[in-house]
Amino acid sequence: MTNKHTPGPWKVSSDHYHICKGATAVAAVFGTTGHDAARSEANARLIAAAPELLEALEHALTTTQKIARGTGRRHYTLNTLQEMADAIKAAKGNA
Repeated sequence: MTNKHTPGPWKVSSDHYHICKGATAVAAVFGTTGHDAARSEANARLIAAAPELLEALEHALTTTQKIARGTGRRHYTLNTLQEMADAIKAAKGNA
């Protein structure tokens, strides 16, 4: 299956409210004043992590299917768990 979205990686711009692929804006987050600023920045990080989250979940699905068929190995599961943890950290800004 081919992805139709702009391929990653995406990064949050220095203004914290635009999501970019290189110099090209992919998305923008609104509600950037007062108390909404922290929420908007968190939303921008989550959106920027979307391609990485998608890739990790696709890998998790493939690995889970292998395990279900009895062809997986324990280290596949550990690698998949680490990929998911890394993607979650990126979305939360803890990378």
